[in-house]
Amino acid sequence: MYTDLAIFGGEPIRKKPFPVWPRITEEIKQSLIHTFEEEEWGVGSKTIDSFNEQFARMQDAKFAISIQSGTSAIWICLKAAGIEAGDEVILPSYTFIATATAVVLANAVPVFADIDKKTANLDPASVEKLITKKTKAIIPVHTAGAPADMKAFLDISKKYNIPIIEDAAQGHGSVIDNKKVGAIGLGGIFSFQTSKNMSAGEGGAIVSNNESFIDACFSYHNCGRVRNGKWYEHFRLGSNMRMSALNAAVLLPQIKSAENDLILREKNRDYLDSQIGNIDGFVPMELISGSRSSNHLYMLRYIKEDFNNISRELFFKAMQAEGVYTYKGWSPLYKEPLFSINPKEYPWLEGKNYGDLFHPGTETIAEEQAVWLRQNHLLGSNGDTAAIGGAPYVADVCLADDCYTLIMNDSWGDGWNGNDFVLSDAGVVLTTQTLASGSGDTVEFAIGSGVCTILGCTNTFAVNYDPLANTDDGSCVYSCTAVPYCDNFDAGLSADWTNNGWTIDALGTTSGSTGPSDDISGGGNYMYFETSSPVVAGDQVSLSATCLLIST
Repeated sequence: MYTDLAIFGGEPIRKKPFPVWPRITEEIKQSLIHTFEEEEWGVGSKTIDSFNEQFARMQDAKFAISIQSGTSAIWICLKAAGIEAGDEVILPSYTFIATATAVVLANAVPVFADIDKKTANLDPASVEKLITKKTKAIIPVHTAGAPADMKAFLDISKKYNIPIIEDAAQGHGSVIDNKKVGAIGLGGIFSFQTSKNMSAGEGGAIVSNNESFIDACFSYHNCGRVRNGKWYEHFRLGSNMRMSALNAAVLLPQIKSAENDLILREKNRDYLDSQIGNIDGFVPMELISGSRSSNHLYMLRYIKEDFNNISRELFFKAMQAEGVYTYKGWSPLYKEPLFSINPKEYPWLEGKNYGDLFHPGTETIAEEQAVWLRQNHLLGSNGDTAAIGGAPYVADVCLADDCYTLIMNDSWGDGWNGNDFVLSDAGVVLTTQTLASGSGDTVEFAIGSGVCTILGCTNTFAVNYDPLANTDDGSCVYSCTAVPYCDNFDAGLSADWTNNGWTIDALGTTSGSTGPSDDISGGGNYMYFETSSPVVAGDQVSLSATCLLIST
């Protein structure tokens, strides 16, 4: 009966790899190159400022600060919320270790609460039972991107005057009650670690609608400095937890693609729920009413009693043999060695007998039922989601040298959804590209000597310069803050300059103490610079705009 299963030597259902994550796109490459070549890489970077502004808008927050990691972001939030040595912070016993270690690093005491096994999120009733006079913060975690019950936690916050810090490390774009997670409480954190829905390898962010809170976060992440303060003036015991501009450059294009990726993951989750929900022994995790998950992970519950008591571990092996990697995820935090041995370096944890804890919801999910699938399982087509594999579509066509537009839709209506297309000739790959999600996606490619026309602003000194454009469409916009045109006029040569409000000023010259000509000719379309004779190195001419003076 089971001989056709791959674990017993049968043919695996899935041979084709699932979509690769993180995704590397041309937009990310160009953003990184631009920042690498044209920008500050750290403090003062416009790329970082732009990312902070755009990510805040993405999460419906007034403020955002980019941080070196999600773990650091939690520590910063706790300090900015006023957490002091010995204070208690309530958090779920089912989450990644960083949520708890950030509490310990803040010299505070983690207090573990149970989860609701139907949602895998922090149980508000369990939290309220643990509140004492020492409780100074609560950290709900939006597990796998599924929003926690924020209405209940806000009610608790108001009742006991305890701030809520949201751990939204996996919740990019998640929504509950028409509000994006992160800034619903006092503040919230996100992670951009490799596996996350927005990835820069490492990185994090803090969002908030509270200006005084975000100002304190800024100080803690920037060596204790304050906004608009002196560089060598420090007010808090902060540290350098700033994000590199190169990380921000990788993240910026992902803000534009985040919603389409979320829609795709959501659609594939719904499909999996509809199929798996019909199989006895599999129970998809529930979402709180009025919420929308980022679906960082796909989680379900495995009920071994419905599978003749076959262990979850054997189920994992069987799935992996079929080409679908599944795993258990986190263990209960109170069982981690960090909290079971109470090392002397953390004396404020002395007397906390974490090893005596037993949370039914956490134990059931972590030790018996949880099945995790990574987000890349949700980034493919219907066939990917169904994990039924099948051969890729292959077609032989004759194409002359030219520029072509590829448009793909399928019967399920999801298009390419981040999959690759490969164009080859007799086994030689001519071009390969990854298409974005959405059924209406298109991509242009050139064959042989063919060239695709890409319209846009091609002037690198324009504020709307498009690095992908190869044909100027006249849309360039210039600013006095743009990098000016520079040239060497020591050779006495002339130069053409497109007149965009620039003026010319005659400066000093070492050639007979006479300056260059300031004549402008050609109907205002170009300027001609002419030095006196003889030409001597050091002759100068200046191009100036409203607020900029440059010498060449």
